[in-house]
Amino acid sequence: MDVQVGETFKVPSSCPIVTVDGYVDPSGGDRFCLGQLSNVHRTEAIERARLCIGKGVQLECKGEGDVWVRCLSDQAVFVQSYYLDRKTGHMRGIGVHKICPKMYVKVCQLLLGSGLMTFVAYASSG
Repeated sequence: MDVQVGETFKVPSSCPIVTVDGYVDPSGGDRFCLGQLSNVHRTEAIERARLCIGKGVQLECKGEGDVWVRCLSDQAVFVQSYYLDRKTGHMRGIGVHKICPKMYVKVCQLLLGSGLMTFVAYASSG
């Protein structure tokens, strides 16, 4: 599942909320449907996963670039998030976080990420 499928979906800055779902019929610039993508690499297992995504997730950009996820699906979704790693005390990037149906969770804090990148750049310059 590490093969890019289709073009990058670009959301206009005037649209702070976007829905990503498993359906096939997009209806506007604020919704991205995974089912509409054709993919020669799509296996039966991937198709079942897409169907489980169902109503999907809603991504919301708030404040100074914070990203929040709302699980709209009847199934939990899993995200990789350095922000949640830090909040939960987990080692960065080695696991995923479960977001249960109806949960609304902050998964990214732009200012924290920006500060981390500045620190890493400074530390590596040596």
